[in-house]
Amino acid sequence: MGVISISDLEGGASQRRPFEVIFYKEILDHVGLPHHNELLSVSIAHGTKQEAVASAIVQFEATKRVASWTAIADGYDVLSIRVNETGKSIESLEHTFDIGTGRTRNAQCRSLREMR
Repeated sequence: MGVISISDLEGGASQRRPFEVIFYKEILDHVGLPHHNELLSVSIAHGTKQEAVASAIVQFEATKRVASWTAIADGYDVLSIRVNETGKSIESLEHTFDIGTGRTRNAQCRSLREMR
């Protein structure tokens, strides 16, 4: 019987971490400020970010039974998790699609939090 370490469960620093693609509908609150209302979150554990988004779109359309995800969602964000050089997990949220323009926004990631 073997011993399982935390690094076995989380993956090593060089291993690719999963992506989470979060589809949302933008709604306005009582003072008119926009907020993202999550419709579906799809976790993808392999591939590049572009492959993860493409796979998530296929899953979203199948789950929601729509021909195009844009029929019910206003956009999607991509959450990625990576392990930094000190071994801490870093989450980055990237707002990547703006349905108003139909274009991918500039890929500016911002760190959400460091996890121990």
